[in-house]
Amino acid sequence: MSEVQEAFGWEMLRLGARGIRRRPWRAALTFLTIMLAIGCVVSTVAVIGGASSQISEDIRGFGAHCVNIYSPDIFEAMSFGIERKKFAPLTQELAGTLEERIEGAHAAPVRFQLGSVRGAASTRLAPMVATTPEFEGTFDSRLIGGRFLAPEDLEERRPVCALDRALAVDLLTASEAKSDTKSARAPDPMGMIGEHVTVRLGGEDVALEVVGIFEDPISLREQLNALDNGSARLPLARLLAFKNLYLPITWLAADETTPLQAIYLDLSDAPDLGEAASRVKPVLEALGHPDAGVVLRRDWIEGAVSSIREFSTLGNITWVVTLLVALVMTATISLVAIRERLPEVALRRVEGARRRDIVMQFVSESVLVSAAAGAAGIGVGVLATRVLLATVLPWEPKITLGSFVLSALLSVAVGVLATVLPAYRATKLDPIHYLRDT
Repeated sequence: MSEVQEAFGWEMLRLGARGIRRRPWRAALTFLTIMLAIGCVVSTVAVIGGASSQISEDIRGFGAHCVNIYSPDIFEAMSFGIERKKFAPLTQELAGTLEERIEGAHAAPVRFQLGSVRGAASTRLAPMVATTPEFEGTFDSRLIGGRFLAPEDLEERRPVCALDRALAVDLLTASEAKSDTKSARAPDPMGMIGEHVTVRLGGEDVALEVVGIFEDPISLREQLNALDNGSARLPLARLLAFKNLYLPITWLAADETTPLQAIYLDLSDAPDLGEAASRVKPVLEALGHPDAGVVLRRDWIEGAVSSIREFSTLGNITWVVTLLVALVMTATISLVAIRERLPEVALRRVEGARRRDIVMQFVSESVLVSAAAGAAGIGVGVLATRVLLATVLPWEPKITLGSFVLSALLSVAVGVLATVLPAYRATKLDPIHYLRDT
């Protein structure tokens, strides 16, 4: 930058500062408009970013390292009015063979049964998942108390089970209790450990000792339920919560040839997850199960996470609209202010000032005000997110350096765009006309 350009820049800043001092109320109104808009941008981006990150993390908790193998009978049962085929059933023997054929695989045979579960305070209908200890590795859900199934539980056919947290809470809550009211306090699910629940197995009631409690893999669900406690959506959210009872597979499978509904493969110990997953389908075909449904959870998870990113992009429309409103309001203020200063513009034009000089004078005023408003707006946005987190927000906002830089640039851009056009139009007017009227 040459000395002449540097001197010109300082002169424009001096004129801009003088214009702000002479018209403080106009500057204050512009400052307030841009500050609130930038504060909205910072807080909205932080809230959307935090929610997207939390949901993405929850979805990844479904076990990206696992492959689900489903019996074709499950899909065939949905084909109403169509003649069903005969398929080779999934068995525990097949699960063991898959472990042998695929390096690093751990197979969890699974049988499902829907039944009533009677606890200390109420009876609830819940899915009963009969499986083996390997099932714990197929989900990233963590035990918040007790333990999962052990090999001895299967060998000795022990009457034990583990519960999802939501089911444990339901069994400790009386059926007639209004658990959806804000005043209701959820019981501690840890109180179920060591207690017994009664289920119907093989035509007889069996008392199972609760040995462990699982956390809901979607950690955000409970927080959203608390946030939306009075909504009609709350019962639906609770229905979607994980409410399974896990028990040894020996209670629902007479032997290793008993048909299964699914086999879950944990490939976390495989040398190459992609290569191991690609081998599942060919191995099943070689073993006479070409129609078995194979789902690589990693692919499903990546698709779901991609959809969340697209949804968060749509959510950003909120702050874009806010900025457009701020731009219109700032442009209106600038238009009124410049019209009042047309005699000054005319005088400067007569004295020899170029159009560029006059436009730069107004732009420098706008840059000073909008830059200060942007800095203040960032502070307001950060404060707003902290207040939301302390009061109603159930997830941690994601505040990044990039959002600060974006907000600063947007604040200056709004100020400049709102000023350039009115200032340029003012320089094209006939100065003699305005000087004659003064």
